[in-house]
Amino acid sequence: MRVRKFSNHRVTGKFPSIKMGRMIYWESRNEEGYYRILDFDPQVKSYQEQPFKIAYICTGKKHTYTPDVCVMRHGGQQVIEVKPESELNNAENRMKFEAAEEYCYEHGYEFKVVSDRQIFTGELVSNLCLLFRYARITFPFEHQIALAEVLNSFSIMTVADMSEILKRKLGFDPWPYICGLVYRGVLAADLRSTPFNFETEIKSNFKTGAI
Repeated sequence: MRVRKFSNHRVTGKFPSIKMGRMIYWESRNEEGYYRILDFDPQVKSYQEQPFKIAYICTGKKHTYTPDVCVMRHGGQQVIEVKPESELNNAENRMKFEAAEEYCYEHGYEFKVVSDRQIFTGELVSNLCLLFRYARITFPFEHQIALAEVLNSFSIMTVADMSEILKRKLGFDPWPYICGLVYRGVLAADLRSTPFNFETEIKSNFKTGAI
């Protein structure tokens, strides 16, 4: 459960995480972007926003600090703080980061600060927002054999070429289904460098039962 209540002065919102099977709450656009990356990243097993409080002393007074997210990866656990790059060297934040680093060292976590520049450099977040709309769409059962034949027939092609082939075979617009396959990793594409569109090159990662 989240341990920090929303501030009335923050931009807040939520999105329905597929990986976690629940709503993920965010308090800034930076957090939202990073949580969407975590939700898509196949190396991330699970994550919890606002996971716990860390106590620290500043100018002789006791304070508490709540990190943004705790991430369980296949290679270990991380505690992540998401901050605008302009605030990374803020004296108060540096004190919080030091407290978090000490806490993580004692508990076997890796502590990491992620900036807005890291999150939004390139097109990844924008592409994930687009693909997420279709993430739960699966091909109708009666068309899955034809789709499997197409996925097994190529190593790389553009979205436009695949759309044309599938439209001829199936008789309907396959764009939403292709987007869903990319989000679920059945099709691979470079989502970081350029906007996802009909000119994007895709590769097949198809395995039986994955569609």
